[in-house]
Amino acid sequence: MRASQPTTRLPIAAAAAILLAALLALLSSPVTRAASAASAVPTDVASIINVVRTIDLTAAGIVREKTTAIFRAGSNAGGPVDHYLLGVPAGLAGHLSYVAVAERRDKNAAEVPLKPVELGVNRQAEVKREETQHVLGVLRRADLDLLLYRVQLQSPLKAGEKTYLDYSITMTQLAQPLPKIIPQMGRQLLMFAYDQYLPTPYFVEKQKTKFVNNILSDQPGGTRSGNEITYGPHFDISPAKDDVVYLHYEHAMGILVAKSLSRELEISHWGSALGITEYWELHNKGAAYVVLLRILKNNLFSRVDYQWSQGSHHLSNVVKGLRINLPPRAAHVYYRDDIGNVSTSHFRREPQRSLLEIRPRYPIFGGWRYSWHHTFDVPLADYMRRDKGTGKFVFQVPFISSFVNVTVEDVTFKLVLPEGATDVEVHVPFDADKTEVQKYYTNLDSVGRTLITIQKSNVADEYGRPIQVSYNLTTAALLRKPLVVAGCVFGLFLLGMVLSRLDFSIVADPNAAARDKVEQLRLSVSKTYRKYLTVAVTLKAAFDTYRASKDLAVFKERRAPLEAQQAELVAALRAAAKAARVPAASGTDGLPPSASAAALAAGADELAAKLGERGALLGALHDAVADFFTQADAAGGGVDEKRKAALTAKLDTTEERAGKIDADVRGIAAKLAL
Repeated sequence: MRASQPTTRLPIAAAAAILLAALLALLSSPVTRAASAASAVPTDVASIINVVRTIDLTAAGIVREKTTAIFRAGSNAGGPVDHYLLGVPAGLAGHLSYVAVAERRDKNAAEVPLKPVELGVNRQAEVKREETQHVLGVLRRADLDLLLYRVQLQSPLKAGEKTYLDYSITMTQLAQPLPKIIPQMGRQLLMFAYDQYLPTPYFVEKQKTKFVNNILSDQPGGTRSGNEITYGPHFDISPAKDDVVYLHYEHAMGILVAKSLSRELEISHWGSALGITEYWELHNKGAAYVVLLRILKNNLFSRVDYQWSQGSHHLSNVVKGLRINLPPRAAHVYYRDDIGNVSTSHFRREPQRSLLEIRPRYPIFGGWRYSWHHTFDVPLADYMRRDKGTGKFVFQVPFISSFVNVTVEDVTFKLVLPEGATDVEVHVPFDADKTEVQKYYTNLDSVGRTLITIQKSNVADEYGRPIQVSYNLTTAALLRKPLVVAGCVFGLFLLGMVLSRLDFSIVADPNAAARDKVEQLRLSVSKTYRKYLTVAVTLKAAFDTYRASKDLAVFKERRAPLEAQQAELVAALRAAAKAARVPAASGTDGLPPSASAAALAAGADELAAKLGERGALLGALHDAVADFFTQADAAGGGVDEKRKAALTAKLDTTEERAGKIDADVRGIAAKLAL
């Protein structure tokens, strides 16, 4: 290990603090416990001709390394070399998020993706010849202290042949704030420690490492060019060689880390929509602004100072707002934070995306957090297609997509398929921590839906790749839901009908049969009474027409059937009264007065008598009026004034008596609840 005094462009006090922190980090850094020289792959078996590494530190809390290595098979490999061992310092395994490898057999050839397979650290004590298909001698990973990945080449390399390997490594939360606590609007500095030499079990003939960012303080030996520092080229590097570089740089951005993200999706074929809900718990893990320390100084967070310093917010790590990327045709957007919608928001559509901007009710300083969830719908056709060959539905959606350069420590992806989906196949383009397919029941489900759950930890932007799910859904399965809903509604009505006809009394009522018969008679009396009223109104209208037209023939023709019908209805009332006396004689004393047989019999008799009296009274009036008009016609249209006066008096008397009878009839009807 080469220990050297870092140079700085900072004030002396800051440089001293940086040096102290660097020395402490040097003792605890995982990269300082990298490979030893116990064993390695012999150069005549395989080696690396040239390595160019670029470590990008510009993202917030995410380090991205892009490496191009020219790999060559040795002359004494004992056979073709069919794989490459990619190494990562074992101490960085907890920060490792993503590894991708591609191969080019020629410098200008197209890249062919390869899949790295993790072998682990100390998974086996040795990697022997028969396991690697070429002579490695003995490679002890415990001595090398590397996390190894086996990368199968497109085709084996013969002795002396070479290939180009391009691989990308993404690590999260590797750069740490130094100092860890800053004032309210202080500037954030990060410390980053990394080995400038490639961690590999192979001998490297030539190597160059480049760090990209605005570095304030770095270790000697590098060459600056703009915002880049390049170390090398170095030659003839043994597998055990290492040299940790410490870089101190200003980073005016919040280091956003989501402790958890729950992304829940539900497919609806009936609504032709995809509903998406995301639950976020977001932390700013940059240099912390600790309110407790400010309390001790009697100086809490100052909103006034914050407003006055708006011009310098871009120089600090405070997060004033969040920009959430949504699909271009997102609709019905809704969000809510922990205590309700007290934040400011704005939603707009752009050609390639929709954007939901949220300004929380408070700025998110380092060490602070903000939790919320948002929901939106998108057309299902944007993510779904039908495979013409198999007839299956094929659904594709990104695993994550809302933010850029945000680390997510734990992602739970849930997809609910329509009820009745069968032959479900799930394709995840990366190694998930857990993939589970199970049944899920919600409202009015009969056979349940398929719930797909995918969990992954330490996730960065590189995992925004599509999850593919295919399934079959028949027309019968699609119609199951509306049929179940219709059946449930019909069943509820049917149950209500049955319950309304059941007798839930503890002791059987001995008078139930008599009560039912009385109720039937009461309904019959009510129907007869109302029909009588209709006939009476019709007869009165015919009489009024006759008084105006003097057409006796027409009046007689209409009068006779109406009066006959009235007589039949009165007879029907008397028959009902007679029938009501039968259960009354059997004893129904416990019945209410409005429904007792005795009261019904008496009331029906009284009603029949009153209606009969009314019919006779009005019939006599109709005869008198007809005689008056007939005699007047016989006298050539002359009117006897005495007869006219007598008729007028009779009309008044009859109407008065008929009014009293009608009042009595209404009283009887009310008493019988007709």
